[in-house]
Amino acid sequence: MPIPFFMRPVVKFLVLVAAIFLFFSETVFASTPADGTTNRTGSGVQTGSNTAAENPDEITVLLSHARVLLRKGSIDSAMIMVFEARNATMEISEPRSIYFSAQCNHLLGEICYTRFIEDEAIRFYLLAFSQYRQAGDLTGVAEILNAISITSLNDKHKWLSKKALKILSDIGNSSSDPYLKGLDYEARGDFYDFEGHYLQAAEMFRTAGYFYSRAGKTEKVSDVILSRALSEFSEGHRDVALALTDSAKQWNTKNGLRKNYLEAVYYQAEFIGSENPAEAIEILKSTLDELYKSQLNIHLGIYLKLMVRLQKQTGDYKSALESTDEFHRVLNDIYGSDAERKIASLQLEVETGKLNHRINLLQKEQELSSANARSQRNMLFYFFLATIVLFMMALNNMRRLQYRLYLLKEFTLDFPIGRYLMAFILSLAYYSIILYFVNPLNLTDIPAGIHWLHYSIIGFITSALTTTGIILLPAQWSAKPGFNKRFSATAMIFILIINAVVILYSMLAGVGSSSWIDYLNVILVITGITIIPLFFTIIFLEKVLLRKHIQLAGLLSNRINKVPSADTSDTIELYSDRSKDVLNIKAANLIMIEAAGNYAKICYTEENKTRSTLILATMKLLESQLSGYPQFSRCHKSYIVNLKKVKKVLGNSHGYKLEIPEIDYQVPVSRSYAETFIKSFDKVYREK
Repeated sequence: MPIPFFMRPVVKFLVLVAAIFLFFSETVFASTPADGTTNRTGSGVQTGSNTAAENPDEITVLLSHARVLLRKGSIDSAMIMVFEARNATMEISEPRSIYFSAQCNHLLGEICYTRFIEDEAIRFYLLAFSQYRQAGDLTGVAEILNAISITSLNDKHKWLSKKALKILSDIGNSSSDPYLKGLDYEARGDFYDFEGHYLQAAEMFRTAGYFYSRAGKTEKVSDVILSRALSEFSEGHRDVALALTDSAKQWNTKNGLRKNYLEAVYYQAEFIGSENPAEAIEILKSTLDELYKSQLNIHLGIYLKLMVRLQKQTGDYKSALESTDEFHRVLNDIYGSDAERKIASLQLEVETGKLNHRINLLQKEQELSSANARSQRNMLFYFFLATIVLFMMALNNMRRLQYRLYLLKEFTLDFPIGRYLMAFILSLAYYSIILYFVNPLNLTDIPAGIHWLHYSIIGFITSALTTTGIILLPAQWSAKPGFNKRFSATAMIFILIINAVVILYSMLAGVGSSSWIDYLNVILVITGITIIPLFFTIIFLEKVLLRKHIQLAGLLSNRINKVPSADTSDTIELYSDRSKDVLNIKAANLIMIEAAGNYAKICYTEENKTRSTLILATMKLLESQLSGYPQFSRCHKSYIVNLKKVKKVLGNSHGYKLEIPEIDYQVPVSRSYAETFIKSFDKVYREK
């Protein structure tokens, strides 16, 4: 069954709405976790409703015990406990399993770094970095980047340290969280120290301490004070370094951080030992008993190693030999026997193989999911573009589209500037929100705040260009009627300019992809969301102009009925400048003149009958011959009418139509002659 003509615009509109709904529903469902969970954004994890069997408390306890064991120097035991926790993460559902797996890999990186296996540490850190990003944990991402930038401070991995530091700096600059800023400045300080820029490093550590203090991270404050002391000592400022160690000791005493206090004592002994080894040895001996009792084996090993070096400087080789034996004993306690180390290494290889296998599976799943999402998105936009093309083809002809655009003239020239500002604000919100959810630049690897910022800037650019075009172009078109034939081409060029500016911004800002397919997707999105409001705006303008013209037409018709017009008995002579054609007719009998190619059709009454004749003359010539008679008005490029013959004026969105009883069709009033027609009408039907 064919669709009725009057229903076709409604059907087209419903097709557009369906396309938009399908697109947004796909976007929303693709971004919603399957189990209703919420990602961690701070130090805790918010979870949805899941079964009790997926309780992560066991994993949290295992990781806490592993950290205690690592602090005491039981490295292999700590590693085994982390692997137990890592296996437990496989029994809970995503995205919580990803978050806890990231914590496990983070701790494994710390364990490998403690064992001086930097390559393995970096590998675990990079894995944790990827998982923290998937879990949406910005704090975890920043902590891992801090660890990577410090662990990679060597000639082999210096490039990685720079890259991690760059990303961490971007996070710190875009965030107001003092903890994230502290991580950024601490990593910068370590990099400057590695490069030998000790004063710059000390300043970075000082700033990091300020932010850590604001964030309430007391242990991190102690760490950066001691790091600053090391930089000052390396610069040759021994007294400043000692003052900083005293400051660290006071801070740790105040906050009950005994482990950090012992670290400050170690650095104090090292700085004093550079000039007075004997005094430094006494400082170390005064704390050895506490280290033995607290079982802080890593600290004890570091103390004994410094003790051996200082005793050699004083010439006490016997005591140095005893300290060396004790150091090796403590070292065995930390790293275990050869057999235990081999077992731990084998277990590490097995677990690493399992992790790599699961990582590969996850990567393949992500690639497949990304490809499916991209294919669906592109199919929707190709369908959307096809719908727009069909809509444009469904218009009667291109001139009608030009006329629809021309409707903007009357509406915009008298538009107050405040309305334009409101239109700009609404347009900015429209573009920014649509672009954020559609995400044509595929900004998935950056924080949400930066995501919003980029699309707000693109929305600002697009809104500014669109609003400016609505202000300027109709005025240009109205001033140059001949230019109106290029309405459609001008509008399409304008949309292409908007697309070019958006793509240029994405290239300069370094966001999005350089693939031509992605750029095509951007063009389709920008074009689609620009044409949609233009389409509905023109429909709205047609409604506004329809009401306006109907109201004015009603007023004109009332004046025809109320104001009498006296007919004149003057005789008019109409003649041709290219032939001998001459027509003498009374002004009261002339109905109208209609263009007919190179001729003009004269319609008049004679003996109460409507007659017509042709004269070889232009409309312009005949209009000049009638200029002395105000009742004759040029209402169209093809019509000159006798206003006293008009019995009714009708209005529509295009303008006006004139009903003349002697003519069996309505005479149009074109927009270009509407103002002249109204002035002539006022002269003939002037109210007294």
